[in-house]
Amino acid sequence: MKVITRMEDIPEFDSHNEENAFWNGHQLSPELWAEGQRGDPELDRMLEGLVSVKVVASQSEDETRVSDKRAG
Repeated sequence: MKVITRMEDIPEFDSHNEENAFWNGHQLSPELWAEGQRGDPELDRMLEGLVSVKVVASQSEDETRVSDKRAG
C-alpha cells in the first residue's frame, strides 16, 4: 500500500468509485494524520465528505428464512 506523505499527492476525484479505488491502494502517513488531528484546514478540506463503507457477507436464503422465523 502506498503511503501519502504530502497533501499534493491526493488527487481530485470525479466520483466516489474513483476515490474508493484510490484509497484501497493508499493510506495517509502518520504525520498527515497527526496534522489532521490538530485541525489542519487543508486536510479537513481533503477529507470532507469521505465515505466509509462496511462490507458484510450476504446471507443465503436458508439463513434469512431461519432468521426471519426467529424474529417473527
